[in-house]
Amino acid sequence: MMKKIAILFTLLACLIVGCHSSPKKPKQMLRINFLSDPPTLDPRKGGDPTSSTVQFMLFEGLTRMSPHSSAELALATKITTSEDRTIYTFHLRETYWSDGHPVTAYDFEAAWKKMLDPTFPAPNAHLLYPIKNAKAAKEELVSLDEVGLRALDAQTFEVTLEGPTPYFLELIAFCVFFPVPSHIVETHPEWADKVSPHLVTNGPFILKEWKIHDKLILERNPSYWEARDVGLDGIHISLIESESTALQLYERGELDFLGLLTPLPLDSIQDLKQKGWLKKNPLGATTYCSFNVNHTPFTNPDIRKAFAYAINREAIVKHTTQLDEEVASGPIPSILKYHMKETFFADANEQLARYHLRKGLQELGLNKSDLSKLTFMYLEGDAPKKVAQALQQQWNKVLGIRVNLECYTFKVYLDKLFRRDYEFAFTRFVIQYNDIMNILDLYKFRDNPKNYPGWENPEYTKLLDHSMRIEDPKERIAFLRQAEQILINEMPIAPIYHWNQVYLCQPRLKGMYISPIGSIHLGNAYLEAE
Repeated sequence: MMKKIAILFTLLACLIVGCHSSPKKPKQMLRINFLSDPPTLDPRKGGDPTSSTVQFMLFEGLTRMSPHSSAELALATKITTSEDRTIYTFHLRETYWSDGHPVTAYDFEAAWKKMLDPTFPAPNAHLLYPIKNAKAAKEELVSLDEVGLRALDAQTFEVTLEGPTPYFLELIAFCVFFPVPSHIVETHPEWADKVSPHLVTNGPFILKEWKIHDKLILERNPSYWEARDVGLDGIHISLIESESTALQLYERGELDFLGLLTPLPLDSIQDLKQKGWLKKNPLGATTYCSFNVNHTPFTNPDIRKAFAYAINREAIVKHTTQLDEEVASGPIPSILKYHMKETFFADANEQLARYHLRKGLQELGLNKSDLSKLTFMYLEGDAPKKVAQALQQQWNKVLGIRVNLECYTFKVYLDKLFRRDYEFAFTRFVIQYNDIMNILDLYKFRDNPKNYPGWENPEYTKLLDHSMRIEDPKERIAFLRQAEQILINEMPIAPIYHWNQVYLCQPRLKGMYISPIGSIHLGNAYLEAE
C-alpha cells in the first residue's frame, strides 16, 4: 500500500514539475491595420497596394524579393536561359496548395494566360507584355495558344519573350505573376471573394476569417514549403478607416506595425519624430499630378507645363507632408537610379509657368476665365487632401486660377482614373518591380489602364524598346534619360515628390522585410517575448 502511495506522489510531482518547466508558448499573432478591405485576393486581378500586400502573404511565385536579392529563387529551384536571353525555363520544386493539391507549371501557364484573355479584367496585364505575343493576344490579334507560355510537364515551365528583358526575373517576383489553383478557378470563378474551402493558397499564410469593414485573420499555412521557417502563428488585420484612431491603437500597444497602408496623420509627424518612433527609408514611389491629355485644356502641352512649373514642391515637402521626401524634378526616384539625382526642370518656376499659360491659352483661343471651372480630383485621406489644398493655393497664387477640388473614395477614384473620367488629378504610383522601366512603361501604350493621362509618343516607345538590348543596368538608365526628357517635354504628368516609406514598428517585431517597392514580407517575421 505504501509503495503505491509513493508511486502516486512521484507521478504527481512529475506532473507539477512538467507544468512549471514547459509553460505554454504565447501565440505569435502580428497585429496590423489597413484603411479598407482589399478589393481582390486574386493575384491576376490585383494591382492596388492593399490587395498586393495580402497576396504577398497568401501566395508565392517563381522568384521573390528578399533583403538579399530582388529576385531570389522561390518556387523555382533552377532557372536556365537560352543564349539569346529570350527563353527562360523554370524548374519547379515540389510544393503544395493549402488543400494538398500539388502546385504545377500548369497553374502558372493557366494564370498568366488568363490575364491575357481580352475578356478578363486584369489591370496589370501590361506587365506580361515582354512575353511573346502577350500584347497581341490581349488585343485579340492572336490566340492565347500563340503566347510564349508553355508547361513542358508538371514541374517545368517555359517562357519565351519578345526580346531580351534585363529585368524579367525581378518583374515576375511581383504578385501579379503568382499562380492560382487551376483545379479550382475554372469551376469556381468567385473562389477568391470570401473565405471558403475554395480559397486555397500556396504562400506562408492562409485566410481563416474575413469580416468586411472589420478584420481579416490569417494563420500559418502548414502546407507552405518553408512552413518551418515561418515564425508567426498568424496575422490580425484590423480595418480602421481613421488614421488617428489607428495611431492611438499603436500608442496603446494594440498594433505592432503602422504605416504604408495606413498613412500616419500629418499633424502627428513632428511629435513622432521627437519621440524617436518614426522609421523611414526611400521608396520607389511618386506622387504626381496627372493631366487627362484628351480633355481640353490639357490637350495642350503648354497648359500642362504651366500647372506643372507653378508647383512649389519644396514647400509641399517642408510644410505639408513633412516627411523629408525627395523633391521630384523628374519622373524617376533616385533610389531606382543608384541614388543619382537629376534635375529636368527648376522647382517653382513662376515666370516660366505664366509664360506657358499665356502661350497655351493663345494656341487654344481661350481666356483665363475659361479655366475657372477646372476640377482637380483627389483621393480621400489626410495627405491627399492637404496636398490638393496646397496645389490649389499655389495655382491660384501663380496662375490666378482657382481650381475646384473633388474628393472620392478609393473605389470611385480608381474607376474614374481607369475610365479617364477626370480633368486633372492627384495620383501616385508605387513601383511593382525594382527597375525604372516599371515607371516608364506605364506611358508606353495609350491603352494601358494605368496610363491615366492617355498619352503616347512613338519616339518614346522606340527608346523603351531599344533599351531592352542594353544589359548593363547603369548604361540602360543613362540611355533612358532620353525617354525621361520626352516625358517632361510633353508633361502628361507633373511629378511632385518621391516618397520615403514611413512607419512605426514595435521593438518586439523582428525579421519583417519591407522591399524597395513597399511590399511587406512576413515569412521570416516573429515577435520577441516581452
